[in-house]
Amino acid sequence: MTEWTLWLWPGASYALPQGPMVFWFGFTLLLWCCAALYSMQTIQSRKRLYWISFVLAMLGNLQLLLAQDVLGFYLGFALMSLSAYGLVIHRGDKTARQAGRLYLQLAILGELLLFAGLLLRVDAAEGALLIANLQTIELTPLTLTLLLLGLGLKAGFFPLHIWLPLAHPAAPVPASAVLSGAMIKAGLLGLWQFLPAQDPLLVSWLPGLALLALGSALFGALIALLHQSSKVVLAYSSVSQMGYMLLALVLYWASPLELQTAAAWLLVGYCCHHALLKSALFLAAGSVNHYRLSSWHGALLLWPLLSLVALPLSSGAMVKYGLKQGVSESSLPALPLLDALLAFGALCTALLALHWLRLAKAQWQLPGPSLPGTASLAWGILVLASLSMPGWFAALRPQWLASLSFSAVLAALWPVALALLLHWGWQRSGWQLAAAWQQPRSPALGWSLWLKAGYQSRSRALPELRLPAWRQSERWLNRRLATESLLPGVCALLLSLLLLLWLLSG
Repeated sequence: MTEWTLWLWPGASYALPQGPMVFWFGFTLLLWCCAALYSMQTIQSRKRLYWISFVLAMLGNLQLLLAQDVLGFYLGFALMSLSAYGLVIHRGDKTARQAGRLYLQLAILGELLLFAGLLLRVDAAEGALLIANLQTIELTPLTLTLLLLGLGLKAGFFPLHIWLPLAHPAAPVPASAVLSGAMIKAGLLGLWQFLPAQDPLLVSWLPGLALLALGSALFGALIALLHQSSKVVLAYSSVSQMGYMLLALVLYWASPLELQTAAAWLLVGYCCHHALLKSALFLAAGSVNHYRLSSWHGALLLWPLLSLVALPLSSGAMVKYGLKQGVSESSLPALPLLDALLAFGALCTALLALHWLRLAKAQWQLPGPSLPGTASLAWGILVLASLSMPGWFAALRPQWLASLSFSAVLAALWPVALALLLHWGWQRSGWQLAAAWQQPRSPALGWSLWLKAGYQSRSRALPELRLPAWRQSERWLNRRLATESLLPGVCALLLSLLLLLWLLSG
């Protein structure tokens, strides 16, 4: 591994990814490039806000993938999370501002929880900053809780998902693509890197985390059926799919040492599969809602849905087979329950796909301008990458071939067939859900307003912030510090405090 030790802070280290991380970095970079290509001719308003936020969030996302030390990961994570606020509020209307406020509140809370958890990990490692050094340090209940909450808020699995269904409809289409395809997976990556496998405390929590993962998978898919906005449906689909990816991570933690490499490839493969198809679906949703499409765009719309429901020959069939195989071979308790939940989850995912397809069909060929060529190219690249994934993702090719067996094909097709029957019966019956069930309003907006009122009333009682005085205090402290290596940390701390006070006073 090629490493660079940079003179940024003591212990700063970056390296080119190797092994499974090559694919994680690759699909992340591809998503950002395709989102930028789609944005070139589709973003027509508030371009400065959009592109500054877009580039900063991309740089933060790529930095955390290259960072080999705790501080480098955290700075990239914070840059990505806080910069994405500009993408959420880009539209500038009331709905976008509400979604942005909730997103920013939870992003800051997540940053504080993550920062506290990482401080405890570094302290337990006697000041070592390299992420590799943390793999031998045992977890404590407080540290594990802080990291699960701090990183889980970004990953967006249930019940930490509350910002996702509001942020995605508000953000521009290409921003939603990278939010769901790349950024939320940074939380999962942090859990993978900072929580050591085989840790006694973590192992004891794995059954509960496995049930939480499958609960998120079912919750996201079922709630999506109650909504009529295609982007909200896709947002809840991301909540559902993050549950499956969390389950893949649980299988990695539960694997013995000799099987951890295979489990790591399955985790990265599932993340890559979801990133490609979900980004393509978000671009499809935006294209159908705002542009007039050609007939060949139908193929670009249908293939990601077929992969989402794990039909044979797709990347979805490959990773879902690997996930079922991992569950059946794991030492997790209540295996019959997990198998039953996986089967029910496949049915719910198929129902979600049919529901989204109905919403997209209602918007198809409505009057509007033609989809720009650069947008079609970006959309097509993502679909082609998803279509060809079983060919170039060699580590999971055995699972792809095994998914073509008769028993595996039958197991993959019956949930889709049952979903088609249920969907057809529902449409023919003409039944309608009660109004109270349709498009349920998230209570998170009420909590967000309550929190805003609380910190605004408190900030009025604070004296006016005098920045020159803070700057003089910082210089005075720097001149009197005998240990030069503390300077970057002190400056970063003071800047973080200033940022936090500024946000609370707004």
